[in-house]
Amino acid sequence: YQVDQRKVIQCNIRDITERKRAEEALRESEERFKVLHNASFGGIAIHDKGKIIECNQGLSEMMGYSRDELLLMDGYLLIAPDSRELVKNNVAADFEKPYEAFGMRKNGEIFPMMLEARSVPYKGKTVRTVEFRDITERKQAEEKLTASEVRYRRLFEATRDGIFILDAETGMIVDVNPFLVELLGYSHEVFLGKELWEIGFFKDIAASKENFLELQQREYIRYEALPLETADGQCIHVEFTSNVYRVKHHKVIQCNIRDITERKQAREQLLKALEELKLSNAELEQFAYVASHDLQEPLRAVAGMVQLLQKRYQGQLDERADEYIRLAVDGASRMQTLIKDLLDYSRVERRGNPIKAADANEALKYALRNLETTIAEQGAVVTSDSLPTLDADATQLSQVFQNLIGNAIKFHGAQQPQVHVGVEKLADAWRFSVRDNGIGIEPQYFERIFLVFQRLHTHSAYSGTGIGLSICKKIVERHGGRIWIESQFGQGSTFYFTIPHRS
Repeated sequence: YQVDQRKVIQCNIRDITERKRAEEALRESEERFKVLHNASFGGIAIHDKGKIIECNQGLSEMMGYSRDELLLMDGYLLIAPDSRELVKNNVAADFEKPYEAFGMRKNGEIFPMMLEARSVPYKGKTVRTVEFRDITERKQAEEKLTASEVRYRRLFEATRDGIFILDAETGMIVDVNPFLVELLGYSHEVFLGKELWEIGFFKDIAASKENFLELQQREYIRYEALPLETADGQCIHVEFTSNVYRVKHHKVIQCNIRDITERKQAREQLLKALEELKLSNAELEQFAYVASHDLQEPLRAVAGMVQLLQKRYQGQLDERADEYIRLAVDGASRMQTLIKDLLDYSRVERRGNPIKAADANEALKYALRNLETTIAEQGAVVTSDSLPTLDADATQLSQVFQNLIGNAIKFHGAQQPQVHVGVEKLADAWRFSVRDNGIGIEPQYFERIFLVFQRLHTHSAYSGTGIGLSICKKIVERHGGRIWIESQFGQGSTFYFTIPHRS
């Protein structure tokens, strides 16, 4: 401006030191805030020459110290003794990449952590910030994964199934276990690095890329009896299964091969035996037909003639002749009974009625009607529980009751026969029992009595052919059950048999 016709310049000077200090303090504060809160997890510390000059709440919670305790603390006290040398070396080298070390909480607990340091300006100088991350859970997960991989590897190496692993994208074999090498007789080198369709002895598994595409898409394939040729030219049959799964975000295919050659041979032998059994059963049926027609007819003629001879000439000849005639009549009669029982035994399977709902009470009543004469003659007392309706052949069930009750009355000894028919419902079957107070059976005969024509007594002592219990056994087994005895010699017996539930 003008002063006395002269132009002058006025300069004003204002002291802004305090304002600049305030701006610097604000900038440093914002920088600290940015450093301390940019991390979404973990603890943050700012240290200067090893002393903590600032920290966040995460560090306090992680280490178990209050914020006031952490400030001006020697930062190396937060590091486990075994890791302090490593951390000091990294601090000295201004190392700024994440690395693992062990931390130590206020209570002395040692834990794994990840450290990452970087340099930042603070109050006109450069300091270091350190981010602490607790990686305990991650390390535990890694240990579990490692243990799982070890267990899998042990199984892979020790199992008696052949295993090979394919890359699911390329079909290349990346691993095979020792047993596959042993099973097929080829070295590891023959397998590794080859695509599945390049290996000749797997041609039936993946003869083309189209087969492999199906394997990728279905993620599970099973072949029942696949023929493979071993290195020495032998043909073996294997069960082949494959599963697709992920390993570290990469799809692989595990293929298991189990040698079933012996099992297949055993099956073939079993089928052959079944065919032979069918043939044998057919021959038995033919024999039953012959016995029922060709044998019984002449036997009836012989028996009729001998009985006529006995009727006309009994007492007219000498005593020896009468005895001969009596023996002939008795023998013919027993032979007819024997053939009839044998036919009944052979017809259990062939002529059984369909198994359907049947009232066991009615089956028992039918059996008792057939035994009315025997019960009356012996003065027997037969009682029973209320019996259920079950799935059975009613006629054959009645036959079982009749044979067991008839035997109980026959082998009663000197006392009045007492017979009780009981039943109990089990989880999977009805268990029937026929208990008597007869002569009993010694334990060494418990199995023998169910065999065909096995008798424990002479014909003169007790009548019968010794086939009744065999018929009971066959009927019960036709129904899917079993029959057995519990007895004490001289104190009676209890026969048990089961009929399974079918619904």
